[in-house]
Amino acid sequence: MSFYGFGPHTLEAVRELIASASSPEQTGMAGRVLHDAVYDFTGRVDFISMVDKLYREEKAYGKTGDPQVWFSELASRIGENRFLTETARRLRAVAEDEQLRALREFAGGRLDNA
Repeated sequence: MSFYGFGPHTLEAVRELIASASSPEQTGMAGRVLHDAVYDFTGRVDFISMVDKLYREEKAYGKTGDPQVWFSELASRIGENRFLTETARRLRAVAEDEQLRALREFAGGRLDNA
């Protein structure tokens, strides 16, 4: 990547930033913004549609087995997540408890048909 002017230190910093994006332990603004981007769908009005697409994609690629486990882990991650930037908190269109309730309803119906 030195062809583009990026040295090994820059590449390592980017790797670390991406690898830690899901963690709520962010020290820099770039990490906080990336973390919030990862969880952006959890505050959107089309949350269930996004969850359905994510589940179908992971299922198609063999990344998930038991749907009960997948939905349970997703609910846990959402319940534990906190947006780290003021912008993300302001842009959240739907409250977390409403999203979790919708997810439980969706997963319950989905699991009955799985």
